[in-house]
Amino acid sequence: MDQTAFSILKNRDYRWWFTGQAAFLLGNKAQGVAVTWLAYSLTGSVTILGVVAALTMLPYLVLGPIGGWLADRFDERKLVMLTQGSFSLLALSMAALHASGLMTISLLLPCALGIGLISALDAGPRPALVQRIVGDRALMPKAVALNAIAFHVSRFAGPALAGMVLALANEWVCFLLNGLASLPLLFILARMRPSREAHSAHQPGLLQGFAYAAGHAETRTLLLAFFCVGLLSSPYIMLLPYFAKEVFAGDASYYGFLFAASGLGSLAASFTIALRRPVHDLPRAALISFSIAALLIAAFASTANIALALPLLTAAGFGFTYGAISLNTRIQLTVPLAVRGRVLALISMTGLGAMPIGSLLVASVADSFGAQLAVAMGAVTTFLFMVWLKQRHQTAITAAG
Repeated sequence: MDQTAFSILKNRDYRWWFTGQAAFLLGNKAQGVAVTWLAYSLTGSVTILGVVAALTMLPYLVLGPIGGWLADRFDERKLVMLTQGSFSLLALSMAALHASGLMTISLLLPCALGIGLISALDAGPRPALVQRIVGDRALMPKAVALNAIAFHVSRFAGPALAGMVLALANEWVCFLLNGLASLPLLFILARMRPSREAHSAHQPGLLQGFAYAAGHAETRTLLLAFFCVGLLSSPYIMLLPYFAKEVFAGDASYYGFLFAASGLGSLAASFTIALRRPVHDLPRAALISFSIAALLIAAFASTANIALALPLLTAAGFGFTYGAISLNTRIQLTVPLAVRGRVLALISMTGLGAMPIGSLLVASVADSFGAQLAVAMGAVTTFLFMVWLKQRHQTAITAAG
């Protein structure tokens, strides 16, 4: 029997979902690079990079739980169709604005907010829908691993594609490609009819997901770890345009290479997990991976050598992704059906929702003390917090044993 994650592709519905999702993610990541580069090109401001990151991520803090609550009450497939169509419409509108010469920073910022609002509402229904498509919860580790491969292939290929498009054409082409790439998955969802589990007749309120996470020690530890990574380590991503131009004296292609290096490490981690059996202690694996990745980001922030920076980002991408997949898999295997959407939304809320706060924090420190020092300080703090959480996790296991 095939024990690798790829065996789940025998499921026809999941195979179609995986294909459409991969195309959407590729266009989405290319657009993300274009939005960030355009914002920096229009203003030359590191602070604006923090604002853009905040607008695209901050809605997770407010709307993420609402999206999860909706997923627990309504048909996840129809909810994802709504968000998927909204992604496409917004991308095509941005392409039209920029191609016609009307795009300014005052228009780009509301568009970034629109991306954030749609993404936040999508954070609960999309992973919940994957569980419906797969059907058997025992197969979820394979689905999580395959979804991670699609996501991180896009993190590698999307920025590379965006860098090529930006060098040869214009940002609006990236927006157009994303708008078109969103359509196949919308078509697939319209034809798909996955079975729907019977939810409890009593639907608990919006805060039930928080109550579950607060009362479940392991889930609480993992969400705290993800929050710390999002707050203090992940904001390095929004400063990559600065590193490309100012630290490494490069252009848009350098930005694409830096982003793609991190994505390559993430892709390697996804394949590593997909091609082996799951480790026994997933929480411990997540905490160790996060701590090592944080040290690698601190090293990246301390070098002005692009030849050294690229492998450091690749290794850090591996560590962050290995940790994130381990965390995600463990939570999906333990969360009760009654609060599934709300708890899954908390994963995005803590990881992605923390990034805007961290981006603004790192950007403010960068303006005063320099971007390299700001990134290094956040990474070292993350490392220390992971060491503390790992000690608490080990103590809990020892006490339980």
